[in-house]
Amino acid sequence: MLANAHRHLDAACVYRQALHHCPYLREAHLALACYYEQCGLLTRAADSLRSASKLQADLPSLYQLAQLLSKLERFDEALETYQHCLALAPNNPTLLYELLLTRCRLGEYSSVLEELDAHSDLRPWQQACLRGYCLEGLQRYNEAREAFQAALAESENPTSQTIVADIARIEQRQSEQQHRSLPDLLAQSNCIYLGNTCEKGLPRPIESHYHFTYPDIARTLHCLQTLHRQQPWSWKVIVSLDKTSQPLANAIAQLFDLPLRSLNDLRPDDSALIVATSSHNGDIFRLATERIPCAFTSFCLSFQEQASRQVIPDIIGVISQHHATLPWEAELRKLRSTAAPVEHIQACLSQACNAIIQALASLTAQSQPSPSAHPNHSLSQRPQISPA
Repeated sequence: MLANAHRHLDAACVYRQALHHCPYLREAHLALACYYEQCGLLTRAADSLRSASKLQADLPSLYQLAQLLSKLERFDEALETYQHCLALAPNNPTLLYELLLTRCRLGEYSSVLEELDAHSDLRPWQQACLRGYCLEGLQRYNEAREAFQAALAESENPTSQTIVADIARIEQRQSEQQHRSLPDLLAQSNCIYLGNTCEKGLPRPIESHYHFTYPDIARTLHCLQTLHRQQPWSWKVIVSLDKTSQPLANAIAQLFDLPLRSLNDLRPDDSALIVATSSHNGDIFRLATERIPCAFTSFCLSFQEQASRQVIPDIIGVISQHHATLPWEAELRKLRSTAAPVEHIQACLSQACNAIIQALASLTAQSQPSPSAHPNHSLSQRPQISPA
């Protein structure tokens, strides 16, 4: 009666007194949860709903609890609650959508993206929205915008304010990303910059048309080796992104005494270092990393300023204004253009690997590691190992 008379505070006092005498009054817990939520006391509302659900777990109270936990950004608890909801209503598309959205908020972008096509219970606009959130989390903003636009077209409400706001947010992020300086972008991405000399300060682009020598590559790998001693990386395998990167990947595998494995041979329990010599073909890099089934760290020897800024490696060797050439690149290109036998191409790659190892051995023999020789271009002290 007090609640019907809009005397909500008095009603809440009566409910609390009743629960003091009998804590098993489920209706009192639900009424208090409603009152607390109206007052903005979301934590108290969630506690009251949890108490009511313990007494009797029905779908409305569990769903309301999951919604409150999401608002409180307690996503682990919200995910568990949505799972309980789905157990009560397995084919409910709204519950499935909220559960997958919560997983996105927990950072499970890649795994949710892989599963989307299998969830036929989802409505088309829900599937498109989830795809957009996953792609946004993976910083693939062009595709994310297209997904949200598709969601808007499929939505029962063609002027859905939520989806329109999602599109506006993506366009704003794209604009910010295009105008952000490269050092700022790398810092925000928690990227680690190695360099191949001992200059101080933030990374800066080297010459417009830079030609790597084997000693250059050896100095960068020496920085990587020094950093590896200081970071809690636990790589089990080394993977070459493409044929051109094979000498570098093979040298790193020998440096760390780890096996060299192909992308197709990776297992879910592996932890891989993905090695690329250049970022000039960002699409290959992105497509390859999307299909990796295990935890991995990505390393790119030369990152071009004009490369796609949607694909930022975890570790960068040097930054160049344009594509930087490798010591073995010209010979490899010549062999390919003349359709040389496979064994000739493999011999070229093996010789390049041996040259890198020899240059690294000479560098190690010339000088002992000192504080000035440590990698000092790290934009973040946290190693980035992406989830599958």
